[in-house]
Amino acid sequence: MVETLTNDIIEKETTNQMEFMNAFGIVFEKHFVVFDNNKKIKINMSEAKHVNMRKSRIMTKNIFLIAIAVYTLIFSYYLDIALVYKIIFETLALFLLTLGMLYKEYQYKFIIVKLNECITFIVKEHLKEDAKKIQRVLAEKLHKG
Repeated sequence: MVETLTNDIIEKETTNQMEFMNAFGIVFEKHFVVFDNNKKIKINMSEAKHVNMRKSRIMTKNIFLIAIAVYTLIFSYYLDIALVYKIIFETLALFLLTLGMLYKEYQYKFIIVKLNECITFIVKEHLKEDAKKIQRVLAEKLHKG
């Protein structure tokens, strides 16, 4: 889908000179186009104030694992079972707690700050490097202009 979108854009934009292109977007002389979930976002350079890429941590799986560890500890404490089973449950809880603290998952957000609004969308993992390159090119171009 990206290829057909970019071909259409390149054919329509014969007046502007293309400066940079990859799977995440295209930078022209006076505007840029960014692709987000089969949508294209076109923004003029005069409207854009700042472009940023932010890395944030996803904590849902961590919270889930830690909650299961806490419930396992509570379960083993209040349940009247043999000591061997309590040790097994507490070891399982310790393992889940450690796993919950060490597990790391990140998502990347592409942020475009315009004069009157802020556009934010999540970058897919396989387009992360392309998004970083587009961000660098746009930041340099906006800083000069």
